[in-house]
Amino acid sequence: MMTILSRANTIARMSRETGIPSDELLGMVKEAKARKFPNACSRLLKGGLDLAKNFKVSLLSKGGERAISQTTPVLIVGAGISGLTAAYRLTQAGVPVNAIEASNRVGGRIRTRQKALGTPFTVELGGEFIYTEHIYLRSLIKELGLNLVDLQAVDENLETQETYFLEGRQVSLAEITTDFAPIVEQVKAHLKAIAKFKDYTTKIPATVELDNISIAEYLDQIPQTTPVIRQLVKAAYETYYGLNMEEQSSLNLIYLIVTQVGEFGIIGVTEQLFNLQGGNERRKTAIKFQL
Repeated sequence: MMTILSRANTIARMSRETGIPSDELLGMVKEAKARKFPNACSRLLKGGLDLAKNFKVSLLSKGGERAISQTTPVLIVGAGISGLTAAYRLTQAGVPVNAIEASNRVGGRIRTRQKALGTPFTVELGGEFIYTEHIYLRSLIKELGLNLVDLQAVDENLETQETYFLEGRQVSLAEITTDFAPIVEQVKAHLKAIAKFKDYTTKIPATVELDNISIAEYLDQIPQTTPVIRQLVKAAYETYYGLNMEEQSSLNLIYLIVTQVGEFGIIGVTEQLFNLQGGNERRKTAIKFQL
């Protein structure tokens, strides 16, 4: 969903800045993809985890009791992907660690189902994708001796056609691009208004105002927002952030959707997609043998 939004955003901006009609630009992109130009359309990365049995994790029981080592100088709260990685790095540095986890399992949002529904395939029930810019995660995967599958290379000889179903009907990328253009214009204006914003110490009233407006309210303020775009934004941002768009700051939309002319990407960068061979939970297993 984020990919569709970003493509629509990019095409709309390119059309505005070059004067080339959006349908013509879509044709150019389609041709570039057919000729296998690397930057025409890329992918994501999928990555994974599998816990360390040698890593000391104290799980919270249903009764709320905790078992915490009295000799552990560093306590890690949560044994999800971040907690496990922190434990791994601290152990590498010779620092003893202990962790507590509120659930009855480790791995957090990473959960892989092997041989799903009797098939030979693995299915991710939780966190699934790793983006190109996730440099540290990709580096860790390589360090652990795991393999990434380049899905772009795998799909290279396949003839594909993207189909989108929104509001109960099939929707073309051309329609999405046209409908998204008014949002692009509004985002551009607000980006200009908050261009000097750096962090919370920068006092810019416009930034505070936008931060106090939800994504849903932001779309409400743009009369041209169509039901298709609203559904697309909702699906994309709620999936990405894990929070209802009625609760998300409009700055998420303003900053995340921005791309440079000529690039296509889910969150403002050129996409590239890899898959962690064997499933995401393999990373937990790999960490186990390192601790």
